[in-house]
Amino acid sequence: MFFFTYAYAQVNEEQIYDVNNTYNISTEILEISGLEDMIYSGEKIEPNITLKFMDNELIEGKDYTIQYKDNQNVGKATIYVQGIGDFSGLKELSLIYYLKI
Repeated sequence: MFFFTYAYAQVNEEQIYDVNNTYNISTEILEISGLEDMIYSGEKIEPNITLKFMDNELIEGKDYTIQYKDNQNVGKATIYVQGIGDFSGLKELSLIYYLKI
């Protein structure tokens, strides 16, 4: 889904258009790497994930932010990717944090 915002101005009989594209990170097809189930270590897990959109690597802090939930104990950890800048929306990812027996 693409969102387009158009700003229009007329200066001296000329029309000037400014187009701001915002891509919704929750519905766009993203290539996600670095998101594998992990073995319990007792530490909080914050995997180093990489996001790509249309073959372009997104930059954390410029295109998105990450927040973690339930990422210290055994079980399902949730990662929230929030679009910023040219991206909007929220994508929820998960992984399993398990004990090695």
